[in-house]
Amino acid sequence: MQVDIDLPQIAVVGNQSAGKSSLIESISGITLPRASGTCTRCPTECRLSYSPQPWKCTVSLRITTDAKGQPLGQSKNEIFGDPIYDKKQVEDRIRRAQLAILNPGRPSKSFLTDDEPVDGSTLTFSMNCVSLTISGPDVADLSFVDLPGTYNRITKDREC
Repeated sequence: MQVDIDLPQIAVVGNQSAGKSSLIESISGITLPRASGTCTRCPTECRLSYSPQPWKCTVSLRITTDAKGQPLGQSKNEIFGDPIYDKKQVEDRIRRAQLAILNPGRPSKSFLTDDEPVDGSTLTFSMNCVSLTISGPDVADLSFVDLPGTYNRITKDREC
């Protein structure tokens, strides 16, 4: 359908812990990972589309930068695990996909079974993206991106 008409796209932007991910959860019907402080540390793109087939989610990694954050020139998409048919499994897969992106020194597939980085070289943020493609009979045609929140630090001399 995207070929015939431009589908709406929403960029959810705001301060840290402002409810961006909660908004996306209510629109998409999936649960996103939760943590104290900054949880969304890389963009999460969600492409929803109607299908008469049963509900399905495919997770992939869109890699646009190398381990040092330098642009690759050409992005690559890497499917991250088998398709998911149970909405309850999506949160864990997203969390693992984020860990894979934030630990570019390890093979991403290793995070499908192991969820803790061992070398301590986890990135704080990444421009690389977790991409979800969700389809099903109760899914509306919509695309959106959940971006990391902005973090405002006020120094002592700036406080009122």
